Amino acid sequence: MKSSYWIEEQSGGVSSCSFTRAIFFGVLLALNYSPPPSRAAVAPTATLKYTTTNNASIHGGVATIGTSGSTYFSILSSPGIAANVKKLSSSGTVLWTFNGPDVGPSYDMYAIPALDAAGAKLYIGSDYGVFYCRKTTDGTKADGWTDFVVPGTGDRRIRSGAALDPNNPLGATVYFHCNNGYLYALDANTGAQRWTAYTANVGGPPTAPDPSRGPGFDWHA
Repeated sequence: MKSSYWIEEQSGGVSSCSFTRAIFFGVLLALNYSPPPSRAAVAPTATLKYTTTNNASIHGGVATIGTSGSTYFSILSSPGIAANVKKLSSSGTVLWTFNGPDVGPSYDMYAIPALDAAGAKLYIGSDYGVFYCRKTTDGTKADGWTDFVVPGTGDRRIRSGAALDPNNPLGATVYFHCNNGYLYALDANTGAQRWTAYTANVGGPPTAPDPSRGPGFDWHA
């Protein structure tokens, strides 16, 4: 009877010796456990690349393309210095500067420069109502381009960034919005106007629906 009881316990239960070994191995695992390495990103050390004159504002952000290492950005006007666009090398050297036509805030360029897919052309509008295209090699006017002047009077500031469509059926096209309430489409190679569309965003996008101002201002229409 005693022998049969011992065999039954071995086949259906857990011996105290086995239970002790399980605890022992568990303690060893706990003592030797080390958490997996964290994969959280570590912020790189910030490096000063460029300081503007007169503490002029670098508005918006910078544009770059691929692994060129070059960056492009616009600087607002400051006392005695015209608004301008700069190309900066990866080391922080100014490679070229494109200045607005005169000194003063009326010529500011607020938008982030837009680059074409090849990184060969830079597009940007200004508060002066002029839309520019410059070669990224040296900042001079792109070949075949005529600066586009927004027609009419009133608020002709161009503060939107440009959007490029290289595959438009009409040919490469660049788009921008003007504070006169129109969206413009230009030939991206020449600056010639393709078409305009009235958005009603005179002076900039409306902040609230206002049907009394006419079509485009009633958001629920």
